[in-house]
Amino acid sequence: MRVRFGSCVLDSGSREVRRGDAPVHLSPKAFDILEILVARRPNVVTKDVLLDEVWPGKVVEEANLAIVVGEIRKALGDDPRSPSIVVTVARRGYRFAAQAEDVGVRQPDSQPADGYVRWWLAWKEKTLPLRE
Repeated sequence: MRVRFGSCVLDSGSREVRRGDAPVHLSPKAFDILEILVARRPNVVTKDVLLDEVWPGKVVEEANLAIVVGEIRKALGDDPRSPSIVVTVARRGYRFAAQAEDVGVRQPDSQPADGYVRWWLAWKEKTLPLRE
């Protein structure tokens, strides 16, 4: 999955976020959470789902999740007092709120320049990208 939002691009294949030409440093857990939120945008992702997917089989406090979301906001330059990229949904979870576009996705009635086509498989709480 490659998604552009603002001056940033998230590339799940290379597990990299770039702001302009510069890489953005995120811990592995922060990248995982951002990737999940972007993949499920604009839907709210519950705290339980994030905890289960990022820390499977481990007992983790919700405070750890808040710390990692804070790391994401800081790395992306999102204002924690008035976030516009990762928004907290009180007592529920988080959602990715920035305007975003998939990079390399074929638009209807157009031929992709790079031949890249994206298909999605949705199963229960997961959405997985499939490529032709």
